[in-house]
Amino acid sequence: MLNSKAKVLITGIGVISPAGVGIDNLLQVLQEGKSTASDLTDAEFSNFPLKYACQIGNFNPLDYMKFKLARHMTRCSQLGVVASLLAVQDSKLNLSTIPSDRIQIYEGTSMGGLNNILADYETFLEEGYQKMNPSTAAQAFIGSTTGEIAIVLGLRSRSITICSGSASANDAIGLGFEQVSSGTIDIAIVGGSEAPIIPAVIGSFCRAGVVSTRQDGPQMTPRAFTGDRDGFIVGEGAGFLILESEKHAKARHAKIYAELAGFGNGCDAYQMLVPHPEGEGVFLAADRAMRSARISEEDVDYINAHGTGTRLNDKYETIALKKVFKKNIFNIRVSSTKPITGHLLGACGAIEAIICVLSIQHGFIPPIINYLQTDPECDLNFVKNKSEDKKISVAMSFTYGFGGKNSVLILRKV
Repeated sequence: MLNSKAKVLITGIGVISPAGVGIDNLLQVLQEGKSTASDLTDAEFSNFPLKYACQIGNFNPLDYMKFKLARHMTRCSQLGVVASLLAVQDSKLNLSTIPSDRIQIYEGTSMGGLNNILADYETFLEEGYQKMNPSTAAQAFIGSTTGEIAIVLGLRSRSITICSGSASANDAIGLGFEQVSSGTIDIAIVGGSEAPIIPAVIGSFCRAGVVSTRQDGPQMTPRAFTGDRDGFIVGEGAGFLILESEKHAKARHAKIYAELAGFGNGCDAYQMLVPHPEGEGVFLAADRAMRSARISEEDVDYINAHGTGTRLNDKYETIALKKVFKKNIFNIRVSSTKPITGHLLGACGAIEAIICVLSIQHGFIPPIINYLQTDPECDLNFVKNKSEDKKISVAMSFTYGFGGKNSVLILRKV
C-alpha cells in the first residue's frame, strides 16, 4: 500500500453497541468509564461459570425496517443491516446516484447466524429434517449479513463477508480501505456484526478457559492487563463506517470524522489458541499498517489494544507492542475498551475503530476500567479507570483472532 493514491476519509458511522443504538450512547459510557455488562439471566446459562455479558437491551429492528424483512434475518444480520443503514444515513449519501462499480460492501463476523443453525438443529433432533426451517440455509450462513445489506440498500456491487476470528471487522475495514485508496472504488461500506450470546458459544468459551469466572458483579468484570485478570466476557453489537475517497467526499461537501490512514495484517503461524510469545504476527501487521500510513512510532498518540483480559493474550500483547514501538511505547497512552463493551468477537474491530474515531474527534482516551491490581509483566502506559482528556492526532487499533490472525488499523485526525 506504499503506492496508494487516494486519501480515505470516514464520512459516516452507524453503531449498535451494548451501550445502545447510536454514537452518543457509546460515547457516554466511554467518557464516563462505565461498564455495559449485565447478568446472564436466561436459565440456559444458570450452571455456566461465566455469569455476565454485555447485552443490547433496547434494540428493536422494527424501528428501522418492516416486519417482513426483519423476520427473515438472523439477529446478527438485523444488527448489521441496521448499523449499515445508520452509517449511510449519517453520511447523507444518495446511493441511487452512485454507480454500482464504484461502491462495495465488506463485513466481518466470526459466528454469523449460528444461533439459527443451532435452533434448527434442535428441531431436526426432535422432529426430523422435514420440520426444519427451509430458510435456514440462506439466512444463517456466515455471509448472509452482507447479502441482506446489499438487498436492503439496493446495491448490485461487490458484497463480501470476512471471517478471521476477532480480526474479522478490522480485516473487512482494511480491505475496503485498500479498494478506496487504490482508486478502484469511491465508497466502501465496512464494518462488523456479531450476536454471540448463545449457550453453545458461551459454553465453548467456558470450556476453552478464556472467559472470566469472577462473580463479584457485572460492573467489576472483566479486567484487562491487570494482575487479577481471568478472561473476557462476551458482547454483542455491530458497527459500520462509510469510507470515501477524499475527492468524492469533498465534491459533495461531506462531513468528515477522521482519516483511515493505514491497514496491515499478519499471521503468527504458531498456534490456534495461543498468541505468538514474541509477537511476530502483531509486529508484521503493525509494521505494514505504519508503512501504509507513512508514519513512525513517534507519531502515535493512542493505542486501542486488543486487551482481552486473558492471562496469555495481555502478557504477549505487551511484549508485541514493545517489539513494535521499542522504547517509545512508554510515551504512548494505551487502553483496552473490552471491559466497557465486552468482547464482540468478529465485530470488536468495528466498534473499536469507531471508538478511536470518537477519541480523535472529542479529544479523550477511554480507560481500562476495573483496573485495581498491576501486573509487572503488563507495564505499558495505561489509562486506568477514568477517561483522560488528550488531543489525539493518530490512533492505532489492534485486533487478534484465533489462529494468530492479527490486524491493525491506523486512524488520523483531519
